Amino acid sequence: MDNLVVLVKMQKLVTGTQNERGFTLIEILVVILIIGIIASVALFAFGDFGTNRRIKLTAEQFSAYLKLVQQRAILEMVTLGVTVNNEGYETYRYSDKNWQPMPKNSLIFHRFFPKDTVITLHNQLKTNKGPTIIVTPSGSMTEFKLIFGTPTEPNIITLIGKHNGVLTLDNQKVNEKPIR
Repeated sequence: MDNLVVLVKMQKLVTGTQNERGFTLIEILVVILIIGIIASVALFAFGDFGTNRRIKLTAEQFSAYLKLVQQRAILEMVTLGVTVNNEGYETYRYSDKNWQPMPKNSLIFHRFFPKDTVITLHNQLKTNKGPTIIVTPSGSMTEFKLIFGTPTEPNIITLIGKHNGVLTLDNQKVNEKPIR
């Protein structure tokens, strides 16, 4: 009983060769190396790591937000205004000859832009009092051009608002200085 040897018989495949289970260390390392190369190529291909995409998405979200504000102004027959700066935007209601912020439990309230978003705003308003974009109960609004960008690339996408309430997103680069 001293020399008890247990032999494990490996299964044979139909082809007659033995079935070896598992991968060798070399095979695993080669797969990891290939995955690493593909990941690094993908990172270089996107370059800005999605910053431009994030800014474009922010512009699209703000455009949808303005359409919501416009629809609410029409439905409630009130004048609404939106103040825009580099930190974010806030909506106000005009009542009793005064601009009052919308309540926080409303869909339309103060929102923030993502970090490192640079905004350049051009509009026709002559005063600095009150909101920068005004939406009337008829659906018309202050004409404006809002350029979204980053500190390194300040002109990624432009949102253009017309007096008749039409909003247009434009990917053309514009040579404008951002507001600080």
